[in-house]
Amino acid sequence: MDLSGVMKVLGGQKVLGKKIKSRMDLLDLNKSAVPKKTLAHLVKYMSLWVKQMAGFLPVTERTIKRYGTHAHFNRVVSEQILQIA
Repeated sequence: MDLSGVMKVLGGQKVLGKKIKSRMDLLDLNKSAVPKKTLAHLVKYMSLWVKQMAGFLPVTERTIKRYGTHAHFNRVVSEQILQIA
């Protein structure tokens, strides 16, 4: 999948807050942390439940649900989300 496809899967510029033009932009996104809304887009794209996605991530479903709407994941979780996308 190319970078525009990854960006679409993650919710686009509106959710990410920036446009991904290169792999360096993905690294910068990982450093700045991925927003919770991004995970919601990825879960929907993959036709999974949050519980199923939590099995792929170093975070529990309960912790994901506790995050606020505008919360961001830490670097470790963000990196896993980007790798899955």
